Formats: sequence, C-alpha cells, structure tokens
Amino acid sequence: MKNCQKTVAIMMVFITIVALLPVSAFASYKVEPLRYNYWYSLKEDVSTVYRVKVTADTILTVNWKNNRGESYVAVYPDKECDESSIYRFLDSGYSISSGTDGMVLYRGTYYILMLDYDNKAKVKFSKKPNTINKQNYCISKAITMTKNKKYEYSQSKIINYKRWYKIKLIKSQEISIVGYDSEYGITLYDSNFNRINCKYSEKNRTITTRGKQPKGIYYLALNEDDLDYLMDKGYYYSIYWK
Repeated sequence: MKNCQKTVAIMMVFITIVALLPVSAFASYKVEPLRYNYWYSLKEDVSTVYRVKVTADTILTVNWKNNRGESYVAVYPDKECDESSIYRFLDSGYSISSGTDGMVLYRGTYYILMLDYDNKAKVKFSKKPNTINKQNYCISKAITMTKNKKYEYSQSKIINYKRWYKIKLIKSQEISIVGYDSEYGITLYDSNFNRINCKYSEKNRTITTRGKQPKGIYYLALNEDDLDYLMDKGYYYSIYWK
C-alpha cells in the first residue's frame, strides 16, 4: 500500500512539473525558409517556424499591422524555439497596431516563431546588408538632419560607437525624435552644449522636449550600446525629427 501511495505521489509530482514547463519544450515544429516581402497572417496555433540563414551581418526588418496586443514574433537560435529568444519584434501587451522594427543578425542560422491569439495581425519581413553606418562619430562630423527624413544606423559587436546629428530650427517649436526605443542613451543639446530636458513616450517611441525651443542649432547624441547586449545580435534604428 505504501509503495502504491509512493508511486502515485511521484506521478503527481511529474505531472505538476510537466504542466509548468513551456509548451516549446515539447514542440516539434515544421521548419520552412522565411519568405521576404510577403505578408504572413498570424494564427493562434503554431505548427511552423521560419528559418533565416545569413552569411554576414544583416539587417532584418519587420513591418506589422492589425496588432491588438495579442501578438508574439521572436527570433530564436534553435529550431525548437526552446532557448531564450534573442530578440522580440512583438510581445503580448505591445499594443501599437502597425509599425516597423529591426535588428542586426550575425552570421548564422536563426528561427522565427510568430503567433497572434487574436488571429488578426500580419507581418512582413525584409533584409539588407548592414552597410548603412556613417562616420558621424564626433561633433565635427555631425550629420544635419532634414525634418521628417529618416536616418538609419545600427550598433553591433564590431560596429558600435557614438553618433552625432545636427538639427536646425528655423522657428520656435518643440523637437521630437521618433524611432528610438528607450529614454536612455539619447541626449539633445543646444548650441552651447547645454543638455535639454526631454520626456519619453514608449508607445510612440518618441522623445520630445519639454516645451518649445528657440530657433537655432541643436545637437543629438546617440550613445554606443553596452557590449554585453550585443553578443548575440545587433540593434537597428531608423529615426527622424519633427
């Protein structure tokens, strides 16, 4: 009787452990090459992961639409998607309905898992070589930004340095920098290099001055990233000011 009780107890512990494990631990996905410039319709049930193979540093970007905060799109180093993701384009609770995001992939093979519990979202991927960086590493080489024009740059484990941009205001107005994904690592200065106080909107990925600024010259500094965060992947940004 005691042996029977012991066996039942062991089985109950096993069942409990299994129930707590992530679904991906037992998943066996079908693997297909990722199609570029093709709109994928995301579903709740996932049977396929998509393979991406690159031979050199590559910018992978994704456009999405119809997201209602129930989507999940992530890049994994293993086809079972059982290890930690190295980047998430969308995650549950991220409610921006449409947008664009990107990352830098190093040489290797990666797998993309995507789903939407709402069965509404669509995503489209594209890629290009990571050859977008300019030599604006100091103030004297600052790139003058045209209003509403996008400027691309990336940070990777072999290309990682501070970037400088110049903004010219022809009238008094607020300055908003759109496309940077954090309130840290970005600083706006006036022509005398006094730091300007700004506020950050995570929803819109926008950093805005607290109040109008007088016409004149301003400098935007974007710091290098911590190397600890660049070992598995790099970051890609597309920013503009308005």
